[in-house]
Amino acid sequence: MCAWCEGKENVYTRIADLESHVKKVHREVTISKDQFTRANGFYFAKYPEDYAKVVDNINPYDSKAAYEARKAMRSWSDTFSDKQARGDQWTAGWRKGLEILRGMAKKRESRERSVSRDKRTVVEKSARTERQVEREDSSSVARHKLESSS
Repeated sequence: MCAWCEGKENVYTRIADLESHVKKVHREVTISKDQFTRANGFYFAKYPEDYAKVVDNINPYDSKAAYEARKAMRSWSDTFSDKQARGDQWTAGWRKGLEILRGMAKKRESRERSVSRDKRTVVEKSARTERQVEREDSSSVARHKLESSS
């Protein structure tokens, strides 16, 4: 959503399109280099909770870029008669989105630990298998020697 188009909802599907629009139409807006990143797009999203489900990273809530985006969105929502409802909607969406991302990070961490355990198990099994093959080889050589000496 464009936070600088007062009184209307200009929705862009990509953060790059929003950035291009802001640079062309709202030249007076000062833009930091990390303002229009995919990770910061979460704070400009019409539905932040849904946005959080499709990205793998969101700028931290207390980052400067996130603060600027939230401030712009709140100012934009103040231009509507239902400003309180809109502000509440974004605040709730941002909260839920951040919870979703935290949950995804925990799952990813858990998966990584699981994969690490699986790799250890495979290595341990592989070492056991190698020792077993060595024993079988040595016993088969010994048997072969026994058979050939008879």
